[in-house]
Amino acid sequence: MPGFDGFTGEYRAEVDVRASIILGPDPNGERRAMPMRGSVLMREWPYPGYERRTLPDGRVQLQLEMVESRITGQLAGLGADLTITETTAARNFGTLTQVFPEQDFPAAFELARKIVANTPLGQLHNDQAIVIRAVIDAIPPIGGPESFVGVNIFEAVNTPVPLLNEAGAVAAFFSGSRETMDNCRVRMVGLG
Repeated sequence: MPGFDGFTGEYRAEVDVRASIILGPDPNGERRAMPMRGSVLMREWPYPGYERRTLPDGRVQLQLEMVESRITGQLAGLGADLTITETTAARNFGTLTQVFPEQDFPAAFELARKIVANTPLGQLHNDQAIVIRAVIDAIPPIGGPESFVGVNIFEAVNTPVPLLNEAGAVAAFFSGSRETMDNCRVRMVGLG
């Protein structure tokens, strides 16, 4: 019976991100395009410390975590690079769950993401997790060339998410881009 057997438990992947940022405390403000690229390190069962469980309906679910990201992009209109790194204050946990019992793929991916963004406005972070979901057909889930729709495309489903400055005030919002139907979308483009 499939149960995500044979996984290595860890992989690094190159990612291509389509997102935008809204500067200021108004979530309805102007969206500035922020295409980004970089790498992420993912860990999941059978890596030590991560669980595999069988749900009451027979589907298998793995615990996973994004343990590192190095993603950079150019913030439109400000002419400066924006660097996103994982926050050390919170871990970025999620799950990988079989859609159908006894079939590893397709699988439902979900991750609650907390970031620290070094910007021209100073260091920003989110207290509210950015929830990222996808339906994937492989591990690692490499997306098709130049496509930001369909299988293996990760979508932030709760944007805009407030980005707070070091004083705790809303300084910006992490958002989707017009080209990605208002939600941030991420595509893994290769192994890092």
